[in-house]
Amino acid sequence: MVGAICIWHPYNNFGAHVWHGGRRAQHYATLSRSRNGSSSNRRHYRSRILQQWAASNLGGTPLYYKDALRRWPERHAAAISAVAWARPGGVLFHCVRGNDRTGIIALLLLALAGVALDDILADYELSRPDPERDELLAREHSSVRDAILGALAGLNIDSYLLMGGASQDDLAAVRKRLLG
Repeated sequence: MVGAICIWHPYNNFGAHVWHGGRRAQHYATLSRSRNGSSSNRRHYRSRILQQWAASNLGGTPLYYKDALRRWPERHAAAISAVAWARPGGVLFHCVRGNDRTGIIALLLLALAGVALDDILADYELSRPDPERDELLAREHSSVRDAILGALAGLNIDSYLLMGGASQDDLAAVRKRLLG
């Protein structure tokens, strides 16, 4: 039984919609105020960042993770909160390709569940073979493993999510959901 479906929008990635029983039950606003003020400034900022990553061809690689974690702790905290408080049952979370936003959320959830970093890395490497991604990473003298290790280096997951707006109750609830 699926308790909730959490959807992160591909280009309007400032919120997550949680669906229960075929209808939207809640919207988690992941960035209530832009760093630049107005919503038009927020759209411009979002567009500029997306263009930067698209131009580099590295947006579909884990090299994106470090920048995303630095820029958007509110988004990630909201996603974790959405999973924590979804109705009983499984929780499906996804984005367009399933490796950028979804990959970051999966990494955070696995870390919160106490999964060892080597096991998280092994899981990521097996989950979606992508020779084009691996070639892009090789050109940058990197690998999936190196990029994820670089993104998570020095990151205290609990502190990061609390800084992003998650509560201690959110973290306890998601751990209970994941670990039983």
